[in-house]
Amino acid sequence: MRITVGVSAGFAEKVIFDFRQDAKSILMKYDIEHLRGTEQIRPVISVAEEFIALVENNYASEGMTESSIEAEKRLYLRTLELAAMKLQNQQQAQLAALSAVANPRRAVDDAAYSGVVSAVAREIDRITSTHRYILSQDTLYMKSVDSKFSSILRLVEQGFVEGKEPNATLNTAMRSLSKLDREIKSYTAKQARKSSRPVKKEKLARNELQGYLAGQNSGAGIPGIFGSSSRAPIRGRKVPFKNPGPAPVYSKAYNTKPPGMSGFAGTMSIDEIRNKHPSGTNEMHIRAMHQYMSEGMTFEEAHNQAEKMGFKASGVGGRGPPFR
Repeated sequence: MRITVGVSAGFAEKVIFDFRQDAKSILMKYDIEHLRGTEQIRPVISVAEEFIALVENNYASEGMTESSIEAEKRLYLRTLELAAMKLQNQQQAQLAALSAVANPRRAVDDAAYSGVVSAVAREIDRITSTHRYILSQDTLYMKSVDSKFSSILRLVEQGFVEGKEPNATLNTAMRSLSKLDREIKSYTAKQARKSSRPVKKEKLARNELQGYLAGQNSGAGIPGIFGSSSRAPIRGRKVPFKNPGPAPVYSKAYNTKPPGMSGFAGTMSIDEIRNKHPSGTNEMHIRAMHQYMSEGMTFEEAHNQAEKMGFKASGVGGRGPPFR
């Protein structure tokens, strides 16, 4: 039995499409796409036409497989790239020849202009050395300065090409360099002023408790904090000589109104105190109450003391009764 092997028309069309895209990328890579439609690019185009004809005429033939077509595609693309590379080299050689005819020498090769180039180069070196610190610290600004240096050097070259008098070109370049030097000095001074601005001092609290609540001190000098006993015990309570350790936690076993509301001088957490106040109560009032209750005051006493010390319950959005 004889078996005929071939590939589908759809596969052949896909291979040709992919080949065209790859060929276009090669033309762009070697910068010769602008030659399309000219006889100069004919050797490159003929390679592509040959591969396309090969696939269109033979994709259904015996012995033709998908892998063999892919292999042929790679071979033709390599041949096309070599042809493109050769054409690019020819184009560059022609461009170099035209450039040599139009401008056979550069400014540095001219006896009169070589002095101009040297003087400009020395001034650029001087400016770079003088401001090397700011230029080395600020990479982005250094790139901007380098770009301006390049523009000034091109100005010198342009003056030579146009046949301008060397001294006139030198004066123009030096004025540009002097202006750039002043710009760098101004930028340096501006950066120095930024770094020397005084740091804004934080407003100090009116008393030690406010400072503690604002995080400005450790609270070591406030009675009841970190074992301090500089204040007399409240309501005749006995204060031990040593720090008794963490204050007792209010038991969650109570199912009714906490006894602290009726005179219990016990510790409540900040959240428990906050929950006994309406929404929007001054946070400083709540924290002050927590401090006073840790010293032994009852809920009501702590509230009144906080009000007395200036930590009003309605200080920041507070409203309604002081607690509920």
